[in-house]
Amino acid sequence: MALPQIPVKTLLLTLTLSWAQAASAQDNVTFVHGLNGDASSWSEAVSHLESQQIGYSSAPTISAIARSEYPSILDGTIIVAHSMGGLVAREMVRMNPGGKIQAMITVGTPHKGAHGANLPGSGIVATMIMYWTEDLAAPLALLAVPSAWKIASDRVSSIVGRDMQALVDKAFSGDSVKDMLPTGSFLQTLNSSPASTFPAAYYTLWSTEDRNMQYRLLDAWDDGVEDGTFMVAASLVMGVYFAGSLTAAFIASLHCGKDDFASRGLCIYWSSVSAAFLNGAFAIGWQWQYDWNWYIVGTEFVGSLNSDGIVLKSSQAPSLVPDKRWIEIRGGVNHLEQRTHTSTFTALRKDDINVSGFPLEVYIAGPDSLPAGVVGTWTAEASEGAPPYTYDWDYSLVCEDIGPYSGLPCDTWHDGGTSATLSLSISGGPKSLQLRLTVEDREGGKETAKKTVDVTAN
Repeated sequence: MALPQIPVKTLLLTLTLSWAQAASAQDNVTFVHGLNGDASSWSEAVSHLESQQIGYSSAPTISAIARSEYPSILDGTIIVAHSMGGLVAREMVRMNPGGKIQAMITVGTPHKGAHGANLPGSGIVATMIMYWTEDLAAPLALLAVPSAWKIASDRVSSIVGRDMQALVDKAFSGDSVKDMLPTGSFLQTLNSSPASTFPAAYYTLWSTEDRNMQYRLLDAWDDGVEDGTFMVAASLVMGVYFAGSLTAAFIASLHCGKDDFASRGLCIYWSSVSAAFLNGAFAIGWQWQYDWNWYIVGTEFVGSLNSDGIVLKSSQAPSLVPDKRWIEIRGGVNHLEQRTHTSTFTALRKDDINVSGFPLEVYIAGPDSLPAGVVGTWTAEASEGAPPYTYDWDYSLVCEDIGPYSGLPCDTWHDGGTSATLSLSISGGPKSLQLRLTVEDREGGKETAKKTVDVTAN
């Protein structure tokens, strides 16, 4: 299930595919979002295909959602569904055997439920926030007036924890959330006969996230792409706490070993401050990950390999699905990143689904900088479109970087040939070299890529 985006949005059905196009299987793809998602949930994938999206409120049961949305999908459609959307799609198939769904791809779907469905009304989030606040507050309390700081930190943790729990309770208040309980009646019914809930062609995509998934999920909150903001912030705070621990340990060392009563007291005090700062750094880097796994994911395992930060691997790629139908999204991908990953297209290209028509993609691979007089080689990387491809290379020197250089004319494009690779050696420097690659596929589709290479002086 997807992390909630608050407030919950009730969505309208958006059709970008005309009925005339519906006869072509490659165009007949329907994208279904997850819990509390919206029309932007699949924006990256939708930009590559002519398709339709269905939007729904997460308040009703999954069965009610499936029943209300099924009439909107096109006959012979290929469903691509993220998170809870996969359960909606499976319920559509169960309720309409031999119906309009030709193929299905589920991405990060909790086929066997999600532990997070237990969060509403549980107070779990409030408890977790309280522990995290205490981890950060402990060394600061020792440096300030302990009793006053304890009252203040308790108050902050109570307010923040209460508010966060209230937001979770509101976002997870729909009946569809109850349907994702691992022991709930809905999943028991759905999984009692798995074959009747999938079309003949289907795949389940799954991923696992690396450590610190709680920060990585926040980084990918808006658009499914990690921007690093929360990871950097967590690293900075952890660094501050490590520095605080070392500083307090140094001060303690100035007093430890002395025989007078005051020195022994200061030794104990600053050693306690050092330990509290160290515990805070440890909590940020490790303990909070354990808490997230335990309270949110429902597992004790702290490393990668067993969840995407929200749903366990064993639920995304369950034993009720043959492993030949599993596709791993590699590279440490969390639950929110799954929607923007190209593995969805990998599944769509499978022989028994065979969606084509992706736009031509072109990239220049090779060095970004090159010493003057040294031969550099760049390679054309083309994909999608309609192979085979033809290549056309050009290169140019940037005038403003040339100075007194009297070799090739600047700001003029020179023919680089039609091979899949381009090799060049530019004398003199420093200057900038512009590469331009135009690729054409067999159907006349064209795409151009450019690359700037810094030519450095010897």
